[in-house]
Amino acid sequence: MRAHVSLVIRLLLLVCVVATPATAIVGPVSDAGAVGKASGVDELSASTGTTAREAEPIREGTGRSTVGTSTAASLSSVGMSGTATPQTAAPESAPGVSIAVERAGPTTLAIRVQYDVSASVRGLRVVTGELDVYDSEGFERCESNRLCWDDSTVEPTFSARYDLEQYAGTPTGIVNDSVAFVPVPRLYTVWRTPEDRRTAPLFAKRRYAAYDVATEGTVIANAMVFHGSHTEYERTADDGTTFRLVVPAGTRLGPSRERLFDALSGASREIGVGAESREVIVVARSMPGGATRVGLAGATVGNAYWARASSSLSSVQNVWLHEYVHTRQRFADRDRAMEWFVEASAEYYAARLAYELDLVSGLEYEWEFTSRRVSASESTLTEPSTWERPTVPYRKGALVLAALDTKIRNRTDGDHTLEDVFRRLNRDDRTLTYPRFVATVVAVSDAPELEAWLDRYVQGSATPQYEPREPEGRLPNPPRVTEVTALIPTTPLGFGVTAIGLVVATMLTVGVLSTIGRALWRLIEAIFDALGWLADVLSGQRR
Repeated sequence: MRAHVSLVIRLLLLVCVVATPATAIVGPVSDAGAVGKASGVDELSASTGTTAREAEPIREGTGRSTVGTSTAASLSSVGMSGTATPQTAAPESAPGVSIAVERAGPTTLAIRVQYDVSASVRGLRVVTGELDVYDSEGFERCESNRLCWDDSTVEPTFSARYDLEQYAGTPTGIVNDSVAFVPVPRLYTVWRTPEDRRTAPLFAKRRYAAYDVATEGTVIANAMVFHGSHTEYERTADDGTTFRLVVPAGTRLGPSRERLFDALSGASREIGVGAESREVIVVARSMPGGATRVGLAGATVGNAYWARASSSLSSVQNVWLHEYVHTRQRFADRDRAMEWFVEASAEYYAARLAYELDLVSGLEYEWEFTSRRVSASESTLTEPSTWERPTVPYRKGALVLAALDTKIRNRTDGDHTLEDVFRRLNRDDRTLTYPRFVATVVAVSDAPELEAWLDRYVQGSATPQYEPREPEGRLPNPPRVTEVTALIPTTPLGFGVTAIGLVVATMLTVGVLSTIGRALWRLIEAIFDALGWLADVLSGQRR
């Protein structure tokens, strides 16, 4: 009987030992505490909930090839270098223009141009360059590459063949059986008025009193012409920029049109570098399988570009935004030492815009530039002859600009950024040189010490350490990517040492845990022995 009593007492004591500390540590849960936790969840849900946003206006053409009549569009004219210069509105004394484009062969376009000559226009001439003019009415050939108006025909016309062979198989344009998207030919109109003498590129729409595209399937930009079966979609952003999305027949977009228009509209709003175009033409290009090397993802000339149709928007290396940034660059006149800046600035701001527009996470953005340092070459940005690969401006150049942007932000407490440098370079009509770039950076940042920094990382072969974004732009307590990459070995010896270290650390951890386990087991045995002794005493088995 005493043995049974002892067993019962042991069980009761064990329950008391286990239950009492738990109650003492945790304490009672009050109703107020439960309400507070529920309230916190509700507040969090409310603060992170989505709100309805009024969609930007969108005008879409469905299943049609466009007939361009965009005389109201504000455009810029460019030379064959692909960089636009601002223009003023067309004077009343300018002629009107109507253009028709047809496919005359696999690599040939037939272009027919008709002028509407006003009474105030005198001595109209057309500089045809190397175009093959095969027909005209109201014009006479006055020089080898010039047509002179007869001063009487109200609507003089000429027709010419444009050879596209030079663009076939190159990244600059698209030439295939169904579409052609190529730089416009060198055609200039020269005329006199009672006041002065004027010259305008034929495709500079705003320089003429009226401008009409008379054939379906043709889209004319300020430096590019598209011809072929397609569907066109259009949206005008809040800042007045009209985006025209041209999707050739049979082409399937990777992103949805809504997301693409949202991204482009957001980019035009967010990037403050000046040089805006009232109209931007985007051509979605189908690419053959595997054609993903540099130069085949997109290309920009003036205010128009093509991008690989399947390209993702949810990427730090964002082709759609990269090419859009090119349309905001106006430094065509540059020396070789600043060639890198063209692609580097487009690559950096494509990544930054992708982050600002929530297309990628903060961690993806930080990892992109932090990880580039591991693979960065020792090439010198200002010396293209030292570039080991064509990707140097895209990789190392963008990394340098990311680090420089952080330097400028930190130096000015966020009052100035690399955008201010970009904007000043766009406004400067002089040749873009490395000394001018350095002077602009120093002027914006008010930090003369950045000249030495630039000499080291731009004019030298060193690679900077990228620091993460400013704290207010980051997620709460994000992982430190710099700490992660610092642990990654880059040599066979490093891998070996790391492996041995992991094995030793594992063995030590197992040993420590084993020792702790044995000590805990002994403690438990001692507790049970003490409980047994106490139970025996209480039951009278031990005196």
